[in-house]
Amino acid sequence: MPSKNAGATYVPHNIRVNCLLPGYTDAPMWRGIAGYEAWMLVRFTPPGRRAEPHEVAPTLPFLASDEAGFVAAGNHMVDGRMAAP
Repeated sequence: MPSKNAGATYVPHNIRVNCLLPGYTDAPMWRGIAGYEAWMLVRFTPPGRRAEPHEVAPTLPFLASDEAGFVAAGNHMVDGRMAAP
C-alpha cells in the first residue's frame, strides 16, 4: 500500500505517514447510497449501523499529535470491525 511504503521511506526523516480507513459513516459522500445498497452496508457492519462522524474524527487529531510520535506507516481502520475476518 502506498501509505506503508511512504511511511517506511519517510520515518527516518521524522515524517509520519498514516492512513485512516473509515467504514460506512454518516457523511455526505455516503448519503447518495440508499435502498438495498444502504441496507447491505449496515448489515455487514457488526454494530448494525453507520458510524457517526464524531466516532471517526478523534482518530485524526491523535495521529497528528505528539502522543502518536511512534505511530508510522499504519493503516488505521475505524470501521466498526467491518473489515475484520
